[in-house]
Amino acid sequence: MPPIPPLPDHPHSTLWSANVYQAYQIISDNCRNAMEVLLQEADTIRLKLHAETLISDVVPILKGLELHFEHEGIPKDWLRHCTKIVGNQIVQLC
Repeated sequence: MPPIPPLPDHPHSTLWSANVYQAYQIISDNCRNAMEVLLQEADTIRLKLHAETLISDVVPILKGLELHFEHEGIPKDWLRHCTKIVGNQIVQLC
């Protein structure tokens, strides 16, 4: 399972907004934690807790990025790829 890819270069050669960067950090950190748990022989409760964290914390962030992707300059393909990774992790954790 691939990790969340790094933020691509901003299309206008500027820095990403603090909100986008913070959202990326939260998504990346939670997905990395979930991946580590999946690679271990974790108990069902721990798997469920990580799935719930992705659902309650990461999915709403992805939805927010989707709502503002044009304004923020976020490439739709990158966002779609990240969403697939998160969805696959949730399925594997459940």
